[in-house]
Amino acid sequence: MDRLFYQYLFDNSGQIFSFSSIGNKVMDKIVLFVPTAIPDSYTVILGDLQNDGSVDVAATSGNGNTELILATVAKAIAFFLSDHPEAEVLIEGSTHARTRLYQIAIVRELRDIGSYLDIYGLTADGYEVFQQGRSYLSFAVSIKGN
Repeated sequence: MDRLFYQYLFDNSGQIFSFSSIGNKVMDKIVLFVPTAIPDSYTVILGDLQNDGSVDVAATSGNGNTELILATVAKAIAFFLSDHPEAEVLIEGSTHARTRLYQIAIVRELRDIGSYLDIYGLTADGYEVFQQGRSYLSFAVSIKGN
């Protein structure tokens, strides 16, 4: 993945990444890896960090830098998986439109990320190996072969 991305900071657990989105305004963003009930399975959450410490996953900033933000999240996922090689990361947008945006980003980077990540898409029938041209409800990624 050769795209530009924002520099980010991460906490000691490697489960919280923060960065500043710089566009029409400067916005603090956060990427969280939240454990699920399934061992070694994490949901990734992207949102705007609020002054009270909460995370707004529904915010739309209109900052004009969607590709930079998505590239930064992709780098955070790759870093997280390199630190947690047995983990699987579940990706789902807070809206259908955002899930579609994530799918477009996956397709754009598939040639590169498909060489080191296993990518699955969720349909009404369950998970399947990610295929271009199919519509998915969410995604699961892990290091290839784990």
